[in-house]
Amino acid sequence: MNLKNKKLLIISYHYPSEGGADYSGQFVKSQADEISNHFKYVNVIVPTPYVPCFLKNFKFIFPKKYYYLYNSIFLKNYSYKNISVHYVHQLVPYRFFKFLFPIYKKIINYIKFNKIDFDLIHAHFLFSGIIANKINNHFNKPYVITIQENRQSFKKSINSNNPSIISALKNASYLIRVNKKDLEDLKIYNKNLINIENTYPNYCYPMKNKLTLKNKLKVPVNKKIILNVANYLIWHKNQLNLIYAINILKDIRQDFILYLIGRGKDELIIKNKIKELGLDNYIKLLGPKKNTDVPIWMNISDLFVLPSYFEGNPTVLFESLACGIPFIGSKIAGGMEEIITSDDFGFILDDPNNFKNLAELINISLDKKWNTIKIRHHALKYSPKNICKKNLKIYSEVLK
Repeated sequence: MNLKNKKLLIISYHYPSEGGADYSGQFVKSQADEISNHFKYVNVIVPTPYVPCFLKNFKFIFPKKYYYLYNSIFLKNYSYKNISVHYVHQLVPYRFFKFLFPIYKKIINYIKFNKIDFDLIHAHFLFSGIIANKINNHFNKPYVITIQENRQSFKKSINSNNPSIISALKNASYLIRVNKKDLEDLKIYNKNLINIENTYPNYCYPMKNKLTLKNKLKVPVNKKIILNVANYLIWHKNQLNLIYAINILKDIRQDFILYLIGRGKDELIIKNKIKELGLDNYIKLLGPKKNTDVPIWMNISDLFVLPSYFEGNPTVLFESLACGIPFIGSKIAGGMEEIITSDDFGFILDDPNNFKNLAELINISLDKKWNTIKIRHHALKYSPKNICKKNLKIYSEVLK
């Protein structure tokens, strides 16, 4: 079906701000950028908490776990290409189901007031799927849901017997899950199921002159670089066991540095543990980085490590491979073992609690000669263009 005269509405509570200062939601934007080439127009609605503007001078009152509240002060609507991004500010915490009524009512009113026209809704995350279901009830427009949640949140949501979640799953024209292993759990809600993986931005690719890049970033040129890009959440992203692994590795070799990019409520715990173990020369915290800066850090790295407890299928996995960098992930987290299908691309940790095994895998990886071209070629399976083709096939089927 030709979609060039059709209009798409995307709903996601994650989408980067103009200029890309906020890394959150880049996986949604990467898909939207490619998909927009096949639609007449794309509108993106982002439910966002309202915080009074005068509080921007009082950043200190926001705990690290609520940094997104502070950032919401600066989120403004913007347009690019044929995409318009709408941050619909709410007076209520937007991730809580009990507050859904005022949220979806406000979004419906926003659509009406701004005369946003659309033929199809693509919701990212179950929360957005619930809103899409309500919009469908009002405007009679079909919707699909990409279920991006990490496995813990996914299991908790579908086992909650929440009527809003069940209704959203059953009424969707299609359910898309970012890994294959969770499709079985969705069969009881909807027969239209498919696995479509995450993708990476087009600015993720192998870069030349890595020595120049290292000098620009003031990274030691004689050290092997290990990278972790994730929010500082030790219960979820498992940075604490990564630190323990580095503590073991330093007794084997001293030719490496681990850089952590991110932010989060457990930053102080991570800093204290690094100091306690005397690892200041081996682990550096860089804080958050712009979207376009992350691939540069990936390119100067020798290895990417993400030993998470819970993931859906992390975007950084695909970004790392797209830059030609090998990846170490964990088996129980999500669908990482569905992507790292060969030792040519990286390794999968069987138990994220086994930091001794993690240290071994990192040590082996730092000595191994990796084929950047082969890793990059594998990543092309999950390029924006190829993932877009899968989504377009679903759209066409739904709109028939």
